[in-house]
Amino acid sequence: MHRHERCCKAAETTTTPPCGISLTVLKEVQYPEKYIHFLESFLTDDIGNIIRNDKFIKEYGYMEFLFIQGSDFKETEKINTLRSKLRRLARLFIHVQNVASELGVEVKGCDDMLKVEGIRLLSIAVNTMTQNSEGGMKSGLKLGLKSLILDVSNSIFTTHMLMEEDSKALEVEKFCKVLKAPWKSFFKSAQEAILKK
Repeated sequence: MHRHERCCKAAETTTTPPCGISLTVLKEVQYPEKYIHFLESFLTDDIGNIIRNDKFIKEYGYMEFLFIQGSDFKETEKINTLRSKLRRLARLFIHVQNVASELGVEVKGCDDMLKVEGIRLLSIAVNTMTQNSEGGMKSGLKLGLKSLILDVSNSIFTTHMLMEEDSKALEVEKFCKVLKAPWKSFFKSAQEAILKK
């Protein structure tokens, strides 16, 4: 093209310089219309925007969405439960980002909080998110977050294994193993508070 422009003066006004295609467009996952409609049903607030734009949350949501689509039994209830799960996950991610910002650490995506090096940030975020206005603890929410984090980790691990992404699967497995020991005591007070009620 450049050589042709130099040789042919008429080409100067008729040719446009070539432009590359963004790699993000090429790598972007094409989700079915039903799932896109589900994502668009979230409010256009910070939480809704994270759910629609964070690759990790979208992928986790899609895997869960596929399981729901395979069964007609209580589909509406299951969709509402998934919607609640994704909102809670996005809210937790916002808390992790806030903690990271205060400590001068960069957290790009939701998957960063499910890595071994993100466990400290995650623990602080869970504590801040589950603190009530009087400084006490929201025990039910804290145990709910524990369940959500383990559920997301297991789901993502399974996906990586099915996609033959062994290194990513090992990273998630390592996260779960490291998380196991300190989190038993981390959630102990919440479990005790629930049992006392």
